[in-house]
Amino acid sequence: MAVMDVPIWEKLALSPDEVSALTGIPVKRIRAEIASGNLTARYVGCQTIHVLRKDLVDWLQVLPTEWK
Repeated sequence: MAVMDVPIWEKLALSPDEVSALTGIPVKRIRAEIASGNLTARYVGCQTIHVLRKDLVDWLQVLPTEWK
């Protein structure tokens, strides 16, 4: 079976690079948020990191609305 290229806006789980591309937040910041436990990531095997779209939306909704 051939792997299909699924558009980023249709994916249920995103890599940190895809999260960055979708949100405009630098990938370094995305990885830091995952490492700190603020953004939930799922692991497939020992290296592949994926963020569920629902977890991304939940994380974005709790970000501050004002600059501190």
